[in-house]
Amino acid sequence: MIYGELSTGYKAGGVNARPFFPSQRHAFNPETLDSYEIGLKTAFHRTLRLNTAIFYNDYKDIQLPLTNCYWAPPGQQVPCASQDNAGSAHVQGFEVETEWNPGRFSLDASYSYLHFKYYEVDPLGAVTLDMVSPFTPEKKASVGLQYEFGLGKHGSITPRLDVNYTDQVYSAAVNAPTNLIDGYTLENVRVTWRSENDSWRVGLEGTNIGNKYYYVTLFDLSRNAAGYINGQPGRPEEWAITFTRSFNQ
Repeated sequence: MIYGELSTGYKAGGVNARPFFPSQRHAFNPETLDSYEIGLKTAFHRTLRLNTAIFYNDYKDIQLPLTNCYWAPPGQQVPCASQDNAGSAHVQGFEVETEWNPGRFSLDASYSYLHFKYYEVDPLGAVTLDMVSPFTPEKKASVGLQYEFGLGKHGSITPRLDVNYTDQVYSAAVNAPTNLIDGYTLENVRVTWRSENDSWRVGLEGTNIGNKYYYVTLFDLSRNAAGYINGQPGRPEEWAITFTRSFNQ
């Protein structure tokens, strides 16, 4: 199936709901998005699926949270917690996903590329043309594979491995080394035993088995009155055992 899609949307404007000084009172405009996408969805011999898509977005008057109210006079710009129209950008990229199931073996994978580029920013603001929107990874990828080993009347056992990669992102509208979250790769494993009639299942699962230390968010207040960075780390290596019982009606 070949498809094409055109869509548009908006988010309403508003005002700074949390001014620390009267001079921080501020109104911001609506943001709009025009999206264009073409793609391909395929299936071959009931064992191979391949989906692809290419997209282009025109993102105008992007609303982003700021920690510096640049419109206020000096001495009253921080602390600040306000939305503002940071600028307008072109967002384009592609994504590919596939799944192959020839029998007992199964493989699935995906890859996406996203290019974000401002073409207009507020000349009075701190956001510049070479910055990117928060939490916008350029690349993401994943791969998973498993194989079911038959055990005859003792059922089957299926080991599975999943690997996921997320590229680096900035967590603030004003990009800086203090709010850069490095890219990271996570590995998860699972081994599942199924009884012959699939009425019982026992699974042993491990997530982040390399015990990778990474951040999910960073709240950068290092350059304003607070003077610190608050970060939320991802979950460490964890293991779990699950038991499932199915009853036929």
